[in-house]
Amino acid sequence: MPETFRDAKCCRSMLYIPGNKLDWTLVAPKYGAGAPVFDLEDAVAVSEKAGARKAIAAAIKELRCE
Repeated sequence: MPETFRDAKCCRSMLYIPGNKLDWTLVAPKYGAGAPVFDLEDAVAVSEKAGARKAIAAAIKELRCE
């Protein structure tokens, strides 16, 4: 984790992924974007937002690099 803004890595591109599409979030890294962005707003219907939050949490746990 960068300590200052200057230490942060610059992102050349961002890939927006609907938060309710767990399978899409899990394959996002193969597309080489600088930063995947899990969208919970415009791309997800109100009725699916709770499930999308759970799907994003699961994807982050699976994709986490340490």
